Amino acid sequence: MVRIDLRSGLVTRRIAVGGHPVALATGAGAVWAAAEDSGAVVRIDPGSGDVLEAIAVGNGPSALAMGFGAVWAANRQDGTVSRIDPATGRVTDTLPAGRAPVALVAAGGALWVADAAGTVLRLDPDSRTITESVRTDSTPAALAAVDGAVWVAAAAPPAAHRGGTLRYGSLPIYLDPGDGGYDLDSTAVIGLAYDGLLTYRREGGVAGARLVGGLAVAVPEPVGGGRRYVFRLRPGLRYSDGTRVRAADFRTSVERAWRIQGRFMPPFLDAIEGGARCRALPKSCDLSRGIGSDESTGTITIRLRRPDQELLQKLTLPLLSMVPASTPRRELPRRPPPGTGPYRIDRVVPGRRALLTRNRYFRARGLDGRPAGFAGRVEVTMGAERAQVAAVERGRLDLATAFDSTAEQLAALRTRVGTRVKSGSAAFTQLAWLNVEAPPFDDLRVRRALNLAVDRARVVELTGGSEAGSPTCQVLPPGLPGYRPICPFTVAASPAGAWTAPDRVRAQRLVTASGARGTPVEVWTWPERRTVGRHLVGVLRGLGFPSRLRVFDDHKYLLAVVDPGERPQIGVTGWIADFPEPAAFVRALISCRAYVPADPQSTNASRFCDPSIDSAIGRAQASGPGAGAAWQRIERRIADSAPLVPLATRRWVAVTSARADNLRFHSNYGVLLEQVWVK
Repeated sequence: MVRIDLRSGLVTRRIAVGGHPVALATGAGAVWAAAEDSGAVVRIDPGSGDVLEAIAVGNGPSALAMGFGAVWAANRQDGTVSRIDPATGRVTDTLPAGRAPVALVAAGGALWVADAAGTVLRLDPDSRTITESVRTDSTPAALAAVDGAVWVAAAAPPAAHRGGTLRYGSLPIYLDPGDGGYDLDSTAVIGLAYDGLLTYRREGGVAGARLVGGLAVAVPEPVGGGRRYVFRLRPGLRYSDGTRVRAADFRTSVERAWRIQGRFMPPFLDAIEGGARCRALPKSCDLSRGIGSDESTGTITIRLRRPDQELLQKLTLPLLSMVPASTPRRELPRRPPPGTGPYRIDRVVPGRRALLTRNRYFRARGLDGRPAGFAGRVEVTMGAERAQVAAVERGRLDLATAFDSTAEQLAALRTRVGTRVKSGSAAFTQLAWLNVEAPPFDDLRVRRALNLAVDRARVVELTGGSEAGSPTCQVLPPGLPGYRPICPFTVAASPAGAWTAPDRVRAQRLVTASGARGTPVEVWTWPERRTVGRHLVGVLRGLGFPSRLRVFDDHKYLLAVVDPGERPQIGVTGWIADFPEPAAFVRALISCRAYVPADPQSTNASRFCDPSIDSAIGRAQASGPGAGAAWQRIERRIADSAPLVPLATRRWVAVTSARADNLRFHSNYGVLLEQVWVK
């Protein structure tokens, strides 16, 4: 947040609130900010600009209002409104308020709530109940009260935006889900044409972390001690070629993905009966023991040899999209198989372009299900990012990502195109790993010292600037359930948990106490993160460690990190969530089982192992949505051991043409292409 002096028009204070601020209110002697990503309302002293406290409300606070002796916060993901007593700083009530409350205003003796599902609700502040509901036949977005009336700003009905051709600039991608379904750049387009059994709500912010039915009617509960799941398909499903979707297609689709991926198949489905054999012999993968189907009831049964608490989340991966059982068990780059999404892939020139048109057999699937797309056609042009961004500026394309642009490039782009540069939260943490088995990072004091000394604001500038990321001291990124900002590695720590600046005085004291000053350090990185590696080299030299940079190409870097013959000390990396599940994200980086020497799929490069933290992660995961406090304790324990140096949480960045609008980002899927409309 920033404070602007009205006389000079200058920014006089920048205030870190520990999460993406989306709404403000004033009253009771304070400025109140809703931090959407952190699930908190932050109280700020208007005189000093200091953060006084951070009050936990619901998930995804999206709007604030002052009135009737309280601060009111709309929690979009939960469908609730929280009442905060400004005298105590405590939430005194949490009230149901529609499906997705997005705006509030106090007027006429009531609190009015705009529900994105299509209504405006009247909430009585005394009885704390909804006393009236007014339909808008549109999507309310903002409220204001003037002269005894409540005014509603709303998006036009969806029918007003249907049609036209969306011209999308992409990096080279693979459109067969069995080939490209685990490739981050490919999934935005694959998501237009294919579905899995389950998915996440296709909404921005923390609202997109809710697991819902995809081709399955609903998210099932486990039975048989957690070793069996039964899914019921939606009735009447058809592929884009008109073929009826059959329950048996799921098993053959998973087997096909395994055969195409081979030894590069992510280790996600090993718990399924037959999965271990597929891991050993992927080209002859047979899951008939683990996946059954009944066409008469439209059900699919998955049998596990051991419980897997993340199975449902894994089934959302585009890699496991359903395709007809008759599909060849090999990648089809020029003619991808038919799918069930709102679009069908008509033509592909691999590595160059693709055309998607409406799937005439697709039917929208309810409020939480798959929405229909706005554009009538989607033309995909593939190439280098910088060229795609330039083509958008010239009006030849309507949308391109700018994820790898520098801060200077993004600043110049915003100067030229203004608000057509847009960004949204990504479940992506950029960090450095520290080998806890190698000097000097085998000493906890040195690991903590580096965490204190690194300039996270500089790292943000080196990787795209504030448009593309925010400083962080923790592993979990915004948008994941249980996320709350914490930062023990900063000067002037605030209740909001935000990083403010390096604390090099404390860092030097720790290095002196360690006696490790003078130990040579080699910082590993790859070309795209060379500048971040150089910054770490500079920080280490400032702490008294003679340091140099070693740059690998991408593939060799991954192999060298797990090579038993190497002795890496520190390296730059990043981790993006496969799905918005905190346990999987944290386990991948610090769990004992995530490091296996010489295995290129090892993800724990720090070689850190604390069985008690692993157990705490399991308990928090088993607690479900109510485990927010447990995740905060786990994050503090990780920070205490400091096997990593969290640097920044990244954001998706894109630029649009003047004819494109309604850009939405999902923390995992990136740009939601079906929701972009063109004039």
